[in-house]
Amino acid sequence: LAVGASALVLVAPGATEVATVQRLLREVEEGAAGLPVLMLNPKLVDMQSTGYGLVGRELRSLVADTFEVAFCLKTLLGGALYRSYPNDWAVWREDAGAANGYAAAYSGPRRPAPDDIDGLLFPESEESPGGGGGASFLDGFAKFVKGFQAM
Repeated sequence: LAVGASALVLVAPGATEVATVQRLLREVEEGAAGLPVLMLNPKLVDMQSTGYGLVGRELRSLVADTFEVAFCLKTLLGGALYRSYPNDWAVWREDAGAANGYAAAYSGPRRPAPDDIDGLLFPESEESPGGGGGASFLDGFAKFVKGFQAM
């Protein structure tokens, strides 16, 4: 870190730069406590680089536990995840009958988990109990893949 730096800005750090990001964060913690750190569009977890195992979970929790998300707009199949600090997290579901094409599905102080988002965007209908059949297997597999993509 440069002496006298007033902030550390990391722009789109990727999974290949994890070691560097961790080193910089340690330097801030040890020698420049209180220095603002901004991380824009981090992609620290990547299947090909870190996988979704222990390393991927540790990196995800490092970012989730130590950083406050100031702005998030993530488009998803069937809707979007949104937050603008200090406001709550929101999940918007596509709805052709809604005024702007989207209906609020969730608003709260915590970022919803990927499975919760999936349930909000695609609520189980009472007509499809989820019993056997090809469609339910494919739907389950699609949810599994989407869960990994959301990590």
